Amino acid sequence: MASGCDRVANSPTPMQSTRPPSKISTLPGAQGFMSAMNAEAIAHSRPFRLIEGRQAAAHKLAIRSYCDAHPLAQYAQAVVDLYNSLPPSR
Repeated sequence: MASGCDRVANSPTPMQSTRPPSKISTLPGAQGFMSAMNAEAIAHSRPFRLIEGRQAAAHKLAIRSYCDAHPLAQYAQAVVDLYNSLPPSR
C-alpha cells in the first residue's frame, strides 16, 4: 500500500499507469482491501459498507477523482475515502 495517487492522477485512462502495479493499485486490489475493512468492522460489531461489484466503474471513477484532487496522497487513502462514501449496512 505504499503506492501514491500520482500513479493514477492524470494517467491516460482511469487506473492505468506506466509503472508496475503495487499491491492494491488495481480495482480488484482496492475491492479486496475494502472487503478486509468490512471483515474488521464485522469482527468488532460495527456496521460494514455495501461493496457492490457491479459498481466497478463508479469505484474506478471515485478513486480516479480522489487521486486527481490529491496526487500526493497514498493510493490507500483514495480507497479508504471510497469505502467511507459507500452506504452502510442496515
